[in-house]
Amino acid sequence: MCSLVISSIGFLGSHIVEALKNCVGNSNQVIGVLDIVKPLDNKVIAGVEYFEGDIVDEARTIEILKSFWPDIVFHTAPPIHSLPNQLSIPKQEYNAYHHTKAIAEKLVPGQNVSMINRWIWQMAQAFENGQHNIQIGNNANPVDYAYAGNVAYVHVLAGEQLLSNSDKVAGEMFFMTNSQPMPQWDFHQLVFRELGDNSLKKIVVLPHWLRMIMATIAELWSKITGTLVNLMCFTVKFVTSVQWYNIDKARRLLNYDSPVSLEEGVK
Repeated sequence: MCSLVISSIGFLGSHIVEALKNCVGNSNQVIGVLDIVKPLDNKVIAGVEYFEGDIVDEARTIEILKSFWPDIVFHTAPPIHSLPNQLSIPKQEYNAYHHTKAIAEKLVPGQNVSMINRWIWQMAQAFENGQHNIQIGNNANPVDYAYAGNVAYVHVLAGEQLLSNSDKVAGEMFFMTNSQPMPQWDFHQLVFRELGDNSLKKIVVLPHWLRMIMATIAELWSKITGTLVNLMCFTVKFVTSVQWYNIDKARRLLNYDSPVSLEEGVK
């Protein structure tokens, strides 16, 4: 299988390259990577061909595709950060992350014709600031996270199935998690323990309604002063909502099972 990974120097992309390299039973694996810049010498993976280019440069992208001619393309390029704000802030609360994921899910079946680290760092900052003992809500909402290596692994499985059983998987969308739903704040405590928490501080539970009032006041203060605030109503809703998904479809069609547990992934 000849695979091209776009943005393979990044977080998910680098895991996909490693998963492809470690793919058992595929001695003919050919791997190419395309990114805006080539990796540093100490980050270069032996046996991988690197291409430098910008995917918004159509001519360069086509040139690379024609020269490498991949069987499968893993597209993991994220939006570019720190660009000038070209759109006005929406009047209603809006989360671009979930919205664009929904748009992507609509695009996949529509284009099917014949021819998924930042959150962890926020928790690390909370631990550093001594805020890790503050809990919002009653911790009754299960959440299912995913280890990056498992996400990369399921991408490889999807690529293999797309080439061998395209009738079954082409144009399909899959939920992908570790399939280990746990209460939101239990996961937070798991991360905090790995960061060195000795569990001596008493957990302070702030009711959902109280935190919403505090967030509303913070947002009003932000509008008045023009300063940024970390506590927003959306954040409170996000950390108190149920967020787990059934991955039986991935198990059935991709033969997926999480090789790395959530506990191992956090480590």
